Amino acid sequence: MNFFLPSAKLIAKTRTGAKVGKGYDTPRTPYQRLLDSEHVAEEVESTLRGQLDSLNPADLKKEIDRLKSRLNRAFRKKSRDLRDNGTDSAYVA
Repeated sequence: MNFFLPSAKLIAKTRTGAKVGKGYDTPRTPYQRLLDSEHVAEEVESTLRGQLDSLNPADLKKEIDRLKSRLNRAFRKKSRDLRDNGTDSAYVA
């Protein structure tokens, strides 16, 4: 998701008495920040560009939702099994 979710980075804080003012840069994705960095090799940049081109945000969201649903079902089943076996808590070590 970091390829698609921009965030604003805090770049400055100024204190005036008890009030703190904060300054932010323009929102960019971690992917964009990485490509703008001078410390990234050209081959890594081209690999990242290829990876971005192969990603589809809608497909990623569907897959995440599917996996979360599967995880929730497994948790509910385990909780139900523990309750049926006489254990009060689903968090048994």
